[in-house]
Amino acid sequence: MKKFKSVSFWLVYLWLGIFSAITYLDLLLGASNRLVINKYTIHNVLICFLINIIFFNLIKKKGALLVVSGATFLWSIVSHFVLQLHGSALCFTLFKNFKTAVSVMNHYHLSFSPRIIFIVLLLAVNVAVVLAFPKKFIDEYFEDKFHLVWKGIFAAFVIFYGFVSYKIANNNMSWAPFFIIEQRGYCSYLITDSIYCINHFSKPEGYDEALVPTDVEGWEDKVSDTHPDIIVILNETFSDITKYSDVKTDVNPLEALESIDNLYKGYCIVPNAGGGTNTSEYELLTSNSTALLSTGAPFNYINFEKHNDTIVSYLKNNDYETFAFHCYSKENYNRKIAYTAMGFDNIYLGPDAYEYHHKNGNRDWLDEDNYKDLIRVYNESSDSPKFMYLLTYQNHGGYEQNDPEMDTVHSIGEYEVSNDIVDEYESSVKLSAEAFKELTDYYSKIDRPVIICMLGDHTFSYSTSLSKEGASQEEKEIDDRTVPYLIWSNYDMDRSIFTEYTSMIDLLPSVLYSAGIELDDYYKQILNLHGVMPGKTTFGSYIDNDGKINNITNDKSAEDEWNKYLFAEYKRLTK
Repeated sequence: MKKFKSVSFWLVYLWLGIFSAITYLDLLLGASNRLVINKYTIHNVLICFLINIIFFNLIKKKGALLVVSGATFLWSIVSHFVLQLHGSALCFTLFKNFKTAVSVMNHYHLSFSPRIIFIVLLLAVNVAVVLAFPKKFIDEYFEDKFHLVWKGIFAAFVIFYGFVSYKIANNNMSWAPFFIIEQRGYCSYLITDSIYCINHFSKPEGYDEALVPTDVEGWEDKVSDTHPDIIVILNETFSDITKYSDVKTDVNPLEALESIDNLYKGYCIVPNAGGGTNTSEYELLTSNSTALLSTGAPFNYINFEKHNDTIVSYLKNNDYETFAFHCYSKENYNRKIAYTAMGFDNIYLGPDAYEYHHKNGNRDWLDEDNYKDLIRVYNESSDSPKFMYLLTYQNHGGYEQNDPEMDTVHSIGEYEVSNDIVDEYESSVKLSAEAFKELTDYYSKIDRPVIICMLGDHTFSYSTSLSKEGASQEEKEIDDRTVPYLIWSNYDMDRSIFTEYTSMIDLLPSVLYSAGIELDDYYKQILNLHGVMPGKTTFGSYIDNDGKINNITNDKSAEDEWNKYLFAEYKRLTK
């Protein structure tokens, strides 16, 4: 019997370990703007190591690792550009949104980054490591039958560590997974995302159905039979750039809002920074926080026929006729299925559903035109109270579609983002403010009571590249998720429920309360939570009633109210 060549065995594993460390670093370069090395880094390298060792033992050739190197390189490059355009790293959930990515890609300008050079260099290093390792050690590794014992032990370890990795990743599901990469690594993030693809809703820690609030009191005093028409506008990338940057402009792009009578203005915290329309839609329409949900693209995989507790079904039960509008492709984020499953009575999706379509240079689908079609449908519909939801498109990126001569707003100074990009974006936002003024002018003359709520779906896609001098990391994370919200009515509506800061999940329950519509226990619990922590993030930080940043772990009353809400949400999602 041949002597067991332990040297070759350990050299092969050391070689694969070095290869795996370089592989993980290459993946991390494409997945995160910050390279964080912490106690979880070894865990992530070990995940790569386990995958590589299995693949290597199956193929039994060096070429297997060259394939891994090439695949890692391509994944990292794609992830880098996905991060640049979408604000989050490449993950399995995003593949479900492939049609949307392709349809909007031509509007974006992909800029070269020095990081690409490092990704290429790591590919070269990894290929060199593979080719330089002596073939004789590989041959000895596969020839020695005694290695089967070690492989059996190793297989048991793979199973054990796979379970450990699942538990580590699953523990991260309390908060939105986009924040896991810097905390627990990219491989852990991919495992978490895979869990989300299978398990959409995570159970809150300490969940007990008996603790779900029932018969919630204190929100009955405004119930009336007014039943105003409610128009909700989720305005694509509508934001106030001064909230998350030091950008100064020669014209205030939001100036038109100052001349609107009876307008309440505040700020809303959205789930993601610089992108994530679908998660904002989800939180707005369901009042369910994405803290218990994958933050990828909820409309793509949630069955809304089963999980149909939304503002749509709620208002339909209150005798409202419901409408949904979006002028862009009905394929995007699976809206053609999701809107129908939610129960909208009338759905206007895609260009063919609209009569008005003009451009601002090369920028497509003016808010003004969307509002004209909304008004047209409003006037053609029955006399029933109406709930109308409109998702706009005008401010969608990229922001190099027009010549600079077309810009009506100009940035003063130099910033991390080019002036041309900022100017085109701000000029488009100015058009949004002016169109909203025209919309309220029209409805101010309508005899029926009308409430209009407008807010941005997320900030400018370059918000994370801009900054405010002196802002802490904690402040930056909130500022990058802060958009304006506007509440207007053509009658004397009580606005006392609205606060300077709110969150997506609070906004429509607040509108219902002000409209005099009776609330169920779920909406009442949300308003109880709103009273304690009005501006909530999905990762634990919030803006309190004094306008200060706090964390639920530092305030027992806030944590208790948050947990009551999460328990109520989980029951709602799993009933």
